[in-house]
Amino acid sequence: MMQEGSGGRSEDDRTPDPDRCRRVEWISSVIKNAEIGEAIRVFRQAPRTSEKPWALWLHEFEYAVILWERNGYFLLKTAFVVKPHKKNELERDWKAHQARNG
Repeated sequence: MMQEGSGGRSEDDRTPDPDRCRRVEWISSVIKNAEIGEAIRVFRQAPRTSEKPWALWLHEFEYAVILWERNGYFLLKTAFVVKPHKKNELERDWKAHQARNG
């Protein structure tokens, strides 16, 4: 079931997220169109573990797809409607990426 972030809760205690469910079909489109125009911000996120996360952020619609970089390919980690606290994190990582890569 498409649910809000766990926040440390068990699967049984998570709340269904209708906005997230409605956008599940967006994942494929975001990935396919990531390099077209500027509507989707593509950037390496600050690593929080040994993973190498990449964000594909459809910022005008507050939607993000997160991929993990592997050796020669990417894995889908998650996709979600961007809430205010996540928006701050994405903005910070986007600005850091821009500073590194121009």
